[in-house]
Amino acid sequence: MTKTEDRCVNTTEELLIATQRQEEDGAWRHDYFLSNAPAQTSLEELGRVVKAEHRIEDSLKRAKSEAGLGDYEMRTWIGWHHHQTLSLMALWFLIQETLRGKSLAPAITVPQIREGIAMSLLKICNCTDPVRIARDRTK
Repeated sequence: MTKTEDRCVNTTEELLIATQRQEEDGAWRHDYFLSNAPAQTSLEELGRVVKAEHRIEDSLKRAKSEAGLGDYEMRTWIGWHHHQTLSLMALWFLIQETLRGKSLAPAITVPQIREGIAMSLLKICNCTDPVRIARDRTK
């Protein structure tokens, strides 16, 4: 920044980045960012930073809903800082547990649960006809 007369002038150039991505529902979303990255920065690096920004936003939303990040009523900066730190640590723990569970046991779908219950009922009832169980269930 240089000072000319009574105002400051920003001498660094900024780059306008426009991104377009398709949402899960098929709609297109456009985002715009200003960057002060050097002009020789690759498109891959700019894209990586833009994606990281979305991941950070999603993480903060998750921390607010699951770990109580937004539920603070402190009167001091130290209390607020402690609350934020503990909430983010709790979110980190929840994410680690989620990842650990995914590697150990795959998710079970509702049809798989129904089939498992039906198989258990077949064994319990000593029945070899699944139609009979389905018929008895509708009564």
